[in-house]
Amino acid sequence: MLLPLSIAIYLGYSFSQRSKSLAVKLLEVQKLSAENTRILSEQKDVLEKEVALRTQDLNTSIDNLKATQSQLIQSEKMASLGELTAGIAHEIQNPLNFVNNFSEVSTEMIQEIKEERAKNKDDRDEALQDEILGDISKNLEKISLHGNRASSIV
Repeated sequence: MLLPLSIAIYLGYSFSQRSKSLAVKLLEVQKLSAENTRILSEQKDVLEKEVALRTQDLNTSIDNLKATQSQLIQSEKMASLGELTAGIAHEIQNPLNFVNNFSEVSTEMIQEIKEERAKNKDDRDEALQDEILGDISKNLEKISLHGNRASSIV
């Protein structure tokens, strides 16, 4: 009877030691698990901050791109407007050049007629005066034509 009791005590003691050992190991596992959870939480926080920072950087870049795009569109509009204005100015300038040229020539022709009329009646060249008056008349028609052309552009 002593032997079974000794075996029972030994087995109880052995079980108790293993239980304590398992309890210690369980406690260590729980501590490691808590430490891992804390580290993961810290890493998650760091990653979330990094994602937020990168998102902010991306939003800033997008805003900058939109502003640049708006400036580019505005520049293109201004360039197109400049080209259009230059084209219109050119189209108006051509008829005005004709008007100015025909006006100058007509003024010179009128001066020739005045000089011719200042001469003695016998020295006057009536055919020349008639020719000059005809040319002045043609020039006035051309001035009118090109003036109307410039007006139609506007």
